[in-house]
Amino acid sequence: MRWSRLNLFQLGLRLVGKSTSLLVIPARQNALRLGILSAVTIAAALLILFFPGGRQPIPGEASSGVVVPASLGNSCLQTGFETVQTDKADYHPEETVHITGSGYQPLCDVTVRVTRPDGSIITGDGTGTPGSDTVTTDVTGSFAYDYVLDGMTGTYTVDVVDGNGSVLATTTFTDATIKTYLESARTTERVTFERGDTVYARATGLNTSRTYTFEVLDKNGVSKSFSGCLTTGATTLDDQYTIGGTDPLSDSANWTYRLREFSSATNCTAGTPIMSTATTTFQVGKAFAFATSAAAEACISEATCSGAQSSFSPGSTVFIRIIGFSQGQTDVSITWKKPDGTTACANTGAADRPESDASGIVPSNTATAGTRFLRYPPGSTDTEGQWNNVTRYNSGGPCPATTDNGTWKVLLDGGAPAIVELDAFTIVTATATPTATATATPTATATPTPTATPTATATATPTATATATPTATATATATPTATATATPTATATATATATATETASPTATATATATPTATATATATATETATATATETASPTATATA
Repeated sequence: MRWSRLNLFQLGLRLVGKSTSLLVIPARQNALRLGILSAVTIAAALLILFFPGGRQPIPGEASSGVVVPASLGNSCLQTGFETVQTDKADYHPEETVHITGSGYQPLCDVTVRVTRPDGSIITGDGTGTPGSDTVTTDVTGSFAYDYVLDGMTGTYTVDVVDGNGSVLATTTFTDATIKTYLESARTTERVTFERGDTVYARATGLNTSRTYTFEVLDKNGVSKSFSGCLTTGATTLDDQYTIGGTDPLSDSANWTYRLREFSSATNCTAGTPIMSTATTTFQVGKAFAFATSAAAEACISEATCSGAQSSFSPGSTVFIRIIGFSQGQTDVSITWKKPDGTTACANTGAADRPESDASGIVPSNTATAGTRFLRYPPGSTDTEGQWNNVTRYNSGGPCPATTDNGTWKVLLDGGAPAIVELDAFTIVTATATPTATATATPTATATPTPTATPTATATATPTATATATPTATATATATPTATATATPTATATATATATATETASPTATATATATPTATATATATATETATATATETASPTATATA
């Protein structure tokens, strides 16, 4: 039987109404009856203390204990030992989340407030009714509560609240969530990256009878990557995107990795109903380096950072401004790293570290003028901001000078997963401009001397002898032919190749190559033909008369 205050009040009146009869009862009975009356009064007081209400439990509330509406002031007081947890970290869409708590006052009321990924708050019975449910703790100070998911994916926050609105305990869980990671193994969660980095995404809590798509949107909502329809039937899917060199940096707006779930097990084309959409945001940041603090302070967007330098000479003091870090972070730890990866110095504690503002700028653009930059190496006073004072660094520094050649980095840590390592500046040893003179004087001389001296000698010595014989005719014919042909051919070919190479250390190399080729060909042909023909005819006529 449950006692209400009204029941106990009526009982008290009846006892008072009968109390007058005690005066006429024999004295020997008064002591016994007074004892009984006192016992009943004490029992009634205890009932009022432990069972102040008479309402029956409603669905969703703990079954043990007596439930009293919060309006009666039966809210739990803080014990300092309150906890709340869910039976899993990730859930499938439309699954039931089992929430339990312990360490509360016994037999009192708390409100279980579940905030959905879009910021709305509804009850846990799956009807979508706005508001929260009230739950009563049992005699051990524990409670159990079920919350039915309705398909909205993302991160949910569970707060257990007392009658004054104070949060006694809190936890989170996810529904078909998507997260971004630093490496392909997907073990280190990260939300801030720089150009050239690959963003590794993983979606969990998926329905094997549905299909999914991944899409990457830049800070302006422009689609940069789309996975296509994934029909693997798995509860976990992976995707990745490599940030381009001209992709926009984050500011007050972030990049988005989006996962969509479709009703079909084999199709996610246009027209297929979208069951749910899960998103996670990430930032794309960059460190801009300057030779002066004034130039660094003027850098509040990529368009205003045009005076940034990529390299500096050894011993330089460099002023850095970060654009695109995780927004609204307080006490961002700063660690400077040398080109070999070792730590130069760091400031990872206390309240003397910089903050990021609503646009992801570090140091915040709301900081005092003259301190809105990171200086390396830091100074020795607070004049340029506490975060630029080496005495406030871990162990008081020191921070070595910028003498190591190569790219120095800066690690910003706003608390996981808001951690990123950015290229800060590059140190290059100053080098005098070398003059390289390459003189190549190849001399190729080809002097062919072809000599053709043909000598043709033709000698014709005809001899004609005439004998006079009377009455006879003598004819002498001499036809000498002399032919001389001389065809000398002389060919001379000369090829000269000269290569001169001069290298001026350290950075200039000049190479001169001369390849002259001289070819001389002389051909002399002398053809002389001498033909001498002598014909002599002697026709003496001798007449003898006897």
